[in-house]
Amino acid sequence: MLAAQEIATAPAGLKFAESLGFRFWIRPQNASFGGMYAVSVRSEPHGIVASAFPVVGYMGDFAFDWSLPEHAMSLVLSVVPGSQSLRMFKDVACKYGQDWLLTNATNERAAIDSDDASFMKSWVHGQFRYKGLKGVYFASNGRGSVKIGKTDSCLLSRLRSLQVSSPDELRVVAFVSTPNASQVEAEIHAKHKASRIRGEWFAMTDGEAVASAVNFGGIGFDEFLG
Repeated sequence: MLAAQEIATAPAGLKFAESLGFRFWIRPQNASFGGMYAVSVRSEPHGIVASAFPVVGYMGDFAFDWSLPEHAMSLVLSVVPGSQSLRMFKDVACKYGQDWLLTNATNERAAIDSDDASFMKSWVHGQFRYKGLKGVYFASNGRGSVKIGKTDSCLLSRLRSLQVSSPDELRVVAFVSTPNASQVEAEIHAKHKASRIRGEWFAMTDGEAVASAVNFGGIGFDEFLG
């Protein structure tokens, strides 16, 4: 549960709701950002964690999560109307039951046991498909090589097309959301020219890829989202 002082300092126009056990802020539909919610899914030691939060501030396809310390920026697969987000979480409530949600919702999140990870991954991909992610991606082969490329529409589709010609399983480890993908991609390529293997492939660790993305205003993907 949020501390009283945190609730008191919440942005004007927000109210707190626990009706589904997912403790998240509800912004009225007529408020700024059109009453939009962001949905975040991540992997943590105790299982897969899903959280919903309103778009308090955003940059491209990323949103600031009010519920996290210091307004930490979380990756979101999509930004959807509040009514649609609420419907999706009602679907989860129907599957697991109200009591389960209320018992497991902690720190504005609800954890889904590792045994149910396949369900959550399927649900996420089915509902969002990485729609609208425009920018520069860092795709790792897990062996010290990272492809730095750009996408103008669907990141998941782009990853699948890359996978067809790759002998290694590829995982997107970082992403820079920007409307100027070509320019940013060129700048990142130039910064790492000494590490270029060939084409858009560079010799770097996953950690180095994330650091590079952050340096250009991006963010690292959670392991679960690869």
